[in-house]
Amino acid sequence: MAPTDARSGRGPGNARPRRHTGLRNLIRHHEVLTPARDMAAPCPVLGTSHKNSTAASTSREDSTSDGRSHIFGVNFGGGYMDMEMKAELERAGLRVGRTEMLRVPIEIDPRGQVKPLDKDVPVMDASGQGVTFVKLKPISQLWTGTAVPPSLAGSPPQEYQPFLFVLELTAADYCVTTRKVETDAEFERLYRLLRRRPDGQDANPLFSYLQGAARLYLSLEDVSQAEFEAVAQRLSQSARHFATHVGSTNYYQRVLRDFLRG
Repeated sequence: MAPTDARSGRGPGNARPRRHTGLRNLIRHHEVLTPARDMAAPCPVLGTSHKNSTAASTSREDSTSDGRSHIFGVNFGGGYMDMEMKAELERAGLRVGRTEMLRVPIEIDPRGQVKPLDKDVPVMDASGQGVTFVKLKPISQLWTGTAVPPSLAGSPPQEYQPFLFVLELTAADYCVTTRKVETDAEFERLYRLLRRRPDGQDANPLFSYLQGAARLYLSLEDVSQAEFEAVAQRLSQSARHFATHVGSTNYYQRVLRDFLRG
């Protein structure tokens, strides 16, 4: 089982968007076992005093060859899963045309503790600009269609890589923000729980952030239940792939940490 790994964004003003090195490395990392080297900066910590800001917004819609619009952040034909939420993000100045550029920053409460996510989810772009809070539906209410995914063993198809990227980047940001590296076994458990109980709860706040990232993605892209479960299973298998002993943290050291190198 090959591991996973993988962003772009627009800075303030009229800066030209660039292809995110993390997403490029995600593709490369799925093909070889050696970790990628050039990654992006960590997501800024979101405190309780963070206010909404705006940035230029654009969108892009391309039809797929089979008429479907579920291609994860690469090509899609306008089938957004939550049009009201999409409009809210656009009003806040966030770019919704490339879902993998959006991020769910980690919330810190006044005591300095991680605040588990509920209905309201913070969203910002890859540059750290334009934060807004949106109400997102549970994962099980966002599945669309009956598409059956191909095998995600080896190097997953390109259309699934942005979804993998969004989830793993969230996991990487969480570890950096909390200064606590989860073990390989814990990552495997959380990804497995995400697949089996997508709307469930867990004592580890990271689970709510993985849910938040998935809810954001599924709100903007067509994803069937089978596709969602295949992606979550792939991540669980990746974490297990790196486990060498009780307490090992190889999945973070060899995959997630590279997301945050610039």
